[in-house]
Amino acid sequence: MGVIAATAAMVFSITVKTTDETNARFSESLGPKLVSVYWVPDVASAQRVNLNSGPCGGGTPIVTFSWADDRTGYGVVTASWAAESAGGTRRLVRRLCMNGDLSTPTSRVIVPEIADPGVTVSCDGAPCVEDATPEAVRIDVTTPRGYHYSLESTRQLRSTTP
Repeated sequence: MGVIAATAAMVFSITVKTTDETNARFSESLGPKLVSVYWVPDVASAQRVNLNSGPCGGGTPIVTFSWADDRTGYGVVTASWAAESAGGTRRLVRRLCMNGDLSTPTSRVIVPEIADPGVTVSCDGAPCVEDATPEAVRIDVTTPRGYHYSLESTRQLRSTTP
């Protein structure tokens, strides 16, 4: 009976350890997917790229994109990417403000856990400068477990002249 109990305890502990590692890897795999969903259209729409000015919402600003949206009710749109702490964990958050109102953002957690500093942004292969209009903007993210991924997108502005 003791052998069966010891074997069952060992199987249980291996299952719990494996499940925790699998959950951590699954959670970290969501980050690149969500970054690509929001990063690409934000960069493509951006008329201006800023590092610290005009942020929408709180947290430690990483980069802010702004553009004029011709859809009814949108006006000037600002998308701010920031690092914030919640429950002892740093995470990457995207906040969206519409009609130039920077005081009432909608938020979306993009990467649930990032390292410190964990996120860098570059413009055309160099550090971004304030009020820039780069062709390409790249984000690099590092997780606490040391995984690293990056995504580069290109601004796609339409001409307003016929």
